[in-house]
Amino acid sequence: MQLMSDAVAVLGSRHGLFVDPCHGRAWAVRCGLHPGHPIELVAGLRVDGRTLTLPLSSAGERFQFCDQDMTPTSMKFTGIDGETRLKLEFTVRTPFRPRDGAFSTTPVLGMELRVSRLPSDFRWHAAAKRQWSGEVFLRIAGGDFRRAAGATEEIRWTFDAKRATTRDESTPPKTPIRQADALVIHSGQAREDEIVLPFDTGGGLKDGTIRASWCTFSGPALDVEGRPAPFKYTERFESLDDVVAWARANPDALADNSRRVDGIFAAANCSAARHHLLAQTLHSWLVNTWWTLADGRDLFTVWEGFCYYHSTVDVEYTQTPLYLAVWPELLGYELDAWPRFVTDGSAVLGEAGQELVMFTHDIGRITDCSGTMYNHAMPVEENTNYVLMSYAYWRRSGDFSRVERHAEIIEKALRFVAACDTTGNGVPDTGMANTIDDASPAVQFGREQVYLAVKAMAALDVGAEMLAAAGRDMHCDAFREQAGRISRVIHETGWAGDHFVTLLDASPHGVTDPWTGKTFEGDGIPGWDAAHIYTANGLALLDMVGRTVDIDESRLRTDLAVATQRCMEKFGCRHSSYVHAANESTIGEGGTSSPPRVGWISMNMLRDISAFYRGLDLRNLAAGYWDFQTLTNTQGPWLFFETFGGNNLMQYPRGVAIFGCFDALGGVRLDRAAGRLTVSPMNDQVRVPLLALADWQTGRVPMIRDARLHDRAGLVAAAGLSAKDARS
Repeated sequence: MQLMSDAVAVLGSRHGLFVDPCHGRAWAVRCGLHPGHPIELVAGLRVDGRTLTLPLSSAGERFQFCDQDMTPTSMKFTGIDGETRLKLEFTVRTPFRPRDGAFSTTPVLGMELRVSRLPSDFRWHAAAKRQWSGEVFLRIAGGDFRRAAGATEEIRWTFDAKRATTRDESTPPKTPIRQADALVIHSGQAREDEIVLPFDTGGGLKDGTIRASWCTFSGPALDVEGRPAPFKYTERFESLDDVVAWARANPDALADNSRRVDGIFAAANCSAARHHLLAQTLHSWLVNTWWTLADGRDLFTVWEGFCYYHSTVDVEYTQTPLYLAVWPELLGYELDAWPRFVTDGSAVLGEAGQELVMFTHDIGRITDCSGTMYNHAMPVEENTNYVLMSYAYWRRSGDFSRVERHAEIIEKALRFVAACDTTGNGVPDTGMANTIDDASPAVQFGREQVYLAVKAMAALDVGAEMLAAAGRDMHCDAFREQAGRISRVIHETGWAGDHFVTLLDASPHGVTDPWTGKTFEGDGIPGWDAAHIYTANGLALLDMVGRTVDIDESRLRTDLAVATQRCMEKFGCRHSSYVHAANESTIGEGGTSSPPRVGWISMNMLRDISAFYRGLDLRNLAAGYWDFQTLTNTQGPWLFFETFGGNNLMQYPRGVAIFGCFDALGGVRLDRAAGRLTVSPMNDQVRVPLLALADWQTGRVPMIRDARLHDRAGLVAAAGLSAKDARS
């Protein structure tokens, strides 16, 4: 694979390694801004008076040839020296095991540095005909890691980690957090500040491998409503000594876990680009995760990449395919957190909104969770997002407790959405600003957007089902009736022969730019009738649990195909087929102007999920998504880069939407609440694992192949599900 920036981090524990091999740089992931604390990560070998290193620092002589690999739980760098035929492989692993919070948050990274010899000459380089002896070495130094204390079995550091308060690095940080780290040596020995291991090719290099565990322990780095929240792992570990003891007792745990977990994902017959995206997007999501204990309760939050907002509702909505397919409980924690930070609806609806509820964009920023920090509200979008996530969580997990716990808020959120219709046609027309903040005015804040009309219709429909099940059915008939009215308007007004338009109401009346507060001027909203990729955005989660809503499936399939074709650019689809004139600016993050051909990769991925469920084969688009990632990450430490042609949503977590592709390609509709599983693959060539029923500890997983479900381990029956496949 092409050399590019990457990172491996521990879920929620602010411990990781971020690297930029194209520029020989590395960082330790901690509680500061991305990419982290600069370090010198020197991994190499000394042979015949030469010091050869992998491109992770500025030290030493580069290997003649370098390669890179990634899996969901690891990253690997390989160097080959033609003169000696020596190959050096450096692998870093994270303890990511879905649905096992204790193991996955263990603040340990596994490191392995292995030297071997090629059986023949490398390419046309004639190697010297002799044996070689030397040593492999691994060193973490520089910055905060200068004060090293070495022993024969470990190397330790202690330092104060800075906690940022804003994205402006010149702003004084919060009170620093005491950080303790140790590099535990399983094979090799400490010499000053590095681990070394001699090798001799004359002995056949039976074991030329350094194995080590990078452990850390930190005080609370996140404040939740003014109180420090310790990390989740402190339930198991009271100090660095405890973490070190765990690493010593479990030297092979991370490598064994990687083989099982990565093996499940690798079982799919997807393209290399899609497998690369699965790994890279998970890595980018992991470096943004926080798992802490607020008042003794689990608080799981995710930074919005370079924006650093905590648990942005619309971002987490787009990431929900990961949660539904792999780890529903993480979404459950967020569903519990968001209601703590809602506001009433008076800012949008005046006095009529005082008893209603608006979900805010986020619950905090950087190292502070005390309420939303975003510039403007997007209430219809975020309210419908919460309702749809709640429903999908209930049906996929079978856990109704969170619906019961938050039923009153769900009801008030839906009443707010209903009240945002001021014309009587059912479609919300106020509170319409959304998160797509570099799009055309029609997409971003136009009245009666089809994007939000579909979301509102779906949320009112499934919300009524949830509330009725919770015994709160006072407004359910009204919600269902309004959902029906919205559906009629979408089909009667929004259908343009081969696609759904962007706006059901093209009028600029009452349309306000949320960034400037100014009323939109002009005769109409440009691009109101354009095709766009957001019609099915509100349906992808429902597809995964097998819930249908009142939309013409034939038209929707046509819309998906037509919009994909008309919005296509080099790396994927832009927001809509509308392209503004060269002298007309649109709105970008912070009110900046942006180019006309803007697209978001994760929104393409969510569209792909709905397309796969409807038999549209868009698998080839993953190559363009991956091309964009390699383009950007060869030029800087950006990880998943969400936006092309527009703002810089980098180091972003939202690309994990791609984890819904296996369910979608397999036509998996899993509803645990009903005990129902149906499988209907897109075609008989699809081979994908059924991730939601995987046994991650053993590596067993039901497979969908040859147009049917195969489950030798009996995991479907063990889950209490009745299953039907395409041949039933």
